[in-house]
Parts: sequence; C-alpha cells; structure tokens
Amino acid sequence: MLRMGDIIRQAAVRQKDGHIDEYDYVESAGAWSPDSKRFAFSGVRNGDNVLIIKEVLTGKTVDEFFMEGVPAFQNPAWSPDGKTIVVSGLVNGQTDLYLLNLRTKK
Repeated sequence: MLRMGDIIRQAAVRQKDGHIDEYDYVESAGAWSPDSKRFAFSGVRNGDNVLIIKEVLTGKTVDEFFMEGVPAFQNPAWSPDGKTIVVSGLVNGQTDLYLLNLRTKK
C-alpha cells in the first residue's frame, strides 16, 4: 500500500535517458496529469529545453516536445481536462505563458 511520500519510481535517470543533457529540477517543478498517470517535466537536450512526459507506472517516455519559438521554459502545469499543458516561457527577455495542445502537438 502506498503512503504519502512513497517513491513509486524515478522520473528519469541520466544513465538510461542519455539523450537528455540535464533535468531542470532546481528551477522548475514537474506536473502530474489530472488522472495521475503521467508526469511532465522540463529537461535540456543539445542546449534546448524539451518538455518530457512520462508514464508513471512504467517510466516510459510518452512524448517529448520542443516548443518552437520558445527557447527557454519551465514549470509545466496540466489543464484540468488533461488536453493541454501551459509553461512559463522566456522569449527575447520577456516571460509569458505558452499553451501546448497535446492532441495537435502545437
């Protein structure tokens, strides 16, 4: 039986996910999907931010997104219906919110 604070599995391990240069745990928290089956967090690959979505029970990467035109982003948050994720992005020195539609991938 799981209790609050129990570790189910690590979201990612650099030795297994070698295509990711770094994970942004210090400045950016990840986010649980509304059904708690997926977890979204930001990482860095080849100097660019990438949004990674993992299936919690298996640890499998479900999807990865580069946000075109938004080179730096953090703090993903799922919409209540689980169809979109919003991130805080930095473009040309200005911070704004950017919405990613998971169905259309735009």
